Amino acid sequence: MRVYSSHNQIYISKKKRPSKIKLFLWFLFAGLAIIGLVYLLVYSPIFQIKNFKITGNERTPNELVITILKSFSLSNKLNSVLSDNNIIVWPSGEIKINQTIISRAIISKNWFSRTISIKVEERQKFAIWCLSGGDCYWIDKEGVVFDKAPLTEGGLILAVQDLKNNSITLGEKALEERFINNLLAALKNSQSLGFSINGFEYDKELQEIKMTTYGGPYILFSVRFDPSSNINALIKLLKESQKNSKYFDLRIENKIFIGN
Repeated sequence: MRVYSSHNQIYISKKKRPSKIKLFLWFLFAGLAIIGLVYLLVYSPIFQIKNFKITGNERTPNELVITILKSFSLSNKLNSVLSDNNIIVWPSGEIKINQTIISRAIISKNWFSRTISIKVEERQKFAIWCLSGGDCYWIDKEGVVFDKAPLTEGGLILAVQDLKNNSITLGEKALEERFINNLLAALKNSQSLGFSINGFEYDKELQEIKMTTYGGPYILFSVRFDPSSNINALIKLLKESQKNSKYFDLRIENKIFIGN
């Protein structure tokens, strides 16, 4: 019995020894595989972008498009490990962008050719918004402030002088959300009145906008309501020889006051 027992113990110890070796080899293989994977992802050229294909950018250089998208779409933990030239860190799909001349971009990736295709939508210049301190900015058709603009005179470009404000933030709207659409309606519809527009003045405290013309009347709007119906009524009045009036006051909804 003892001999058998001793032999059995020797047999068991011999069976255990190869299991430890296999476990060591498995860990060694796993470690080497992880190192190889890290090298493949970080240093290998397999995932490095070869080409950017950009369309839709009429005013924005390709280099600036890439710079903008990197700042908006690559700010993640993965990008802190991999380079921004790695195709893995770039997202696919639509990206909305604030504070820049680009409003959105659609990104697609071709893994085989290692190409990033970017379709850009730029903000369209609608009007110029000038602050009391003299700085001017472009706003788009939604009222978003997106770029510096020159100080302008004349009626070829719609220009608003903000009488009470001396600061503004890129990417935000020129006015509060509840007022901005009414202001934009006043700017758009005023072009249908038939006057040669000199410019607009906005008073934040009164929540009013004044349109001045060359040799004609001035017109007062309120941004507290949509002025479209008042402007349509004014167009009818102007067809009835009211153009020689001194001013038109549209600051009360559904009413027009005329100063002679």
